[in-house]
Amino acid sequence: MISTNPPKGTYDWFPDEFKIRKYIFDTWRKVCQSYGFEEYLGPIVEDAAIWQAKSGEDVGGTELTKITDRLGEISELALRPEMTPTVTRMVSKVW
Repeated sequence: MISTNPPKGTYDWFPDEFKIRKYIFDTWRKVCQSYGFEEYLGPIVEDAAIWQAKSGEDVGGTELTKITDRLGEISELALRPEMTPTVTRMVSKVW
């Protein structure tokens, strides 16, 4: 039987709870913007190499996924457990 629970480590946000969450995040966003901070957003997946460079071959428990595109090329991707390597990659691309 298929489970009605969300995947492990995830959460379903129903409208009443989501309104509260949205209010908190919107308020936090306004305060940060008033102090000159700007938002950024990176992908939820990254090339596995960025995590292997940070953690060695043991990618620190990060889930790795191999994806084959239409041309048969294989990409190894990792779910992003935290933002440090993503932000580093983004900053190095700009500066």
